Amino acid sequence: MKRRTVIFVLMVAFAFSVFGSGTSSNPETADGYEMILVKGGTFQMGNTRRDTEGDNDEFPVHTVELTYDFLIGKYEVTNAEFEEFLNEAGVSRDGKYNGHEMIDMDSRYCEFSYRNGKFEYESGKGNYPVIEVTWWGGMEYCNWKSRKEGLMEAYNSRGNFTGKITEIKGYRLPTEAEWEYAARGGQKSGSDFKYSGSDDLGSVGWYNRNSGNHTITVGKKSPNELGVYDMSGNVWEWCQDRYGAYGRSSQTNPEGPDSGSSRVFRGGSWNSSENYCRVTDRGKGNISYSNTILGLRLSRTYGDTNKNGTLVIENPKNLSVYVNEKLAGEGTEVELEVEEGQYKIEWKEGPNTMAMETVKVERGITIRVSEGDSGTGTSGMTTTYGRISHEMVKVEAGSFEMGNTRGDIEGEDDETVH
Repeated sequence: MKRRTVIFVLMVAFAFSVFGSGTSSNPETADGYEMILVKGGTFQMGNTRRDTEGDNDEFPVHTVELTYDFLIGKYEVTNAEFEEFLNEAGVSRDGKYNGHEMIDMDSRYCEFSYRNGKFEYESGKGNYPVIEVTWWGGMEYCNWKSRKEGLMEAYNSRGNFTGKITEIKGYRLPTEAEWEYAARGGQKSGSDFKYSGSDDLGSVGWYNRNSGNHTITVGKKSPNELGVYDMSGNVWEWCQDRYGAYGRSSQTNPEGPDSGSSRVFRGGSWNSSENYCRVTDRGKGNISYSNTILGLRLSRTYGDTNKNGTLVIENPKNLSVYVNEKLAGEGTEVELEVEEGQYKIEWKEGPNTMAMETVKVERGITIRVSEGDSGTGTSGMTTTYGRISHEMVKVEAGSFEMGNTRGDIEGEDDETVH
C-alpha cells in the first residue's frame, strides 16, 4: 500500500509515553504496578545449600538458563489491586468468573465482602496481600490487567500461554524458574542465601514467629538484592508451572510439565516455619485451591518499547483519531510506534464515532477508514487494515518430482518419489 506523505511526526514521540505497554525508560514501573527488571542469566536451581530440612523434590540441583529479561512484581498483589479486578471484570458475587472460582468468598478468612453491588475489602487492609485466591483467579487477573493496558493476553481460556514465553508481553504468573531466580537475587545475586535476601528470615520475611498470626502490609521488611519484597513469608505465591519432579539435565526457559493436576506455589507464609520460607522450598495445590496463606505476584516478559514496528492510521476524511480512547491526532495519516498488543481505533467527528476497529498488533499494521455501503460500519463508514511488514515471494505454478529423489540412505519409507 502506498503511504501518504502527510505524517504527524510528533505522534511518534507521543506514543512512547501514551501508547507504550508500560515498559518505560524506567522498567521498575509499569502503569501503576511497580515491577523490577530481572536480567536473563544462568543459575543452579534446587537445594544448592543441601539444607537438611529440605525436601526430596528440591533435588536434583540442575542448571537453568533464562535467555530473556523479565519484570517481576516489586510487591505481592494487594487487596486494593485485586478489588479493582473483581469489580471491573464482572466477577459474580460468589467470586466466580468465566466458569471458575477466582476467590473463595465463603471462607471465613476471606478479606472481601459483597455489598450494594460491589466487592469491598476489609477496612484498613488495602495494602495487605490478597489471600484466598485460586490459580484461576491469578490467571484471570493477569488477563484483565493486560486488556486494561492494551497488551495481548498471556493466557487462553484453558489457562495455557498464547505464545512463546520469550514473546508474550501480557501479564502472567511467574514460572517456577523465574520465581526462584528472582528470589535468589537474579543478576545481582552475590550469595547463596537461605531466604530471599538474607540468611536471617526475621529481617526479610513474616513467618510464624513474628507475624502475629496474620498477613502484614506488603513491603515492611527488607527487600532482596533486586529490590523485591516478601519473597520469603507473608503469603505463598502462585506460579505458572504444573508441579513435577526435577530432572538432572540442563534446561532453557522451562515452563514446567505439560500435564499434571497441581500447580506450584512458592515462598512460605505468615503461618509457616522457617524451612518453608527457603528460596528452594516448593508447595503445590489444585488449580482451584485457595487458602488464607496463599496469594500471588505478577511477572511479564520484558522487551524494548517499539520493538514490533509501526501502527499507521490512514484518515482521508480528516476525522479525529483515538487510540485506546486517547486522542492520537487529526489529518490524513497518523503514524505511531507501538509494541505488540491490542488497540482500539476510533475515528470521530465531534462527539460522534464514525468508525471503530479493534486489532491485535503483532507486527506493523495499516488501518484505513473509508466510505462504506449503506448500513455498513458506523454512520456509513467502514475500516480496512493490512499488515505491512510481512514480505512474501511469488511461486510460479509447475510440476516436480516429490519425495526422496536423491535416494538418501537416511531417508524414511514415507518419502516415496511420485
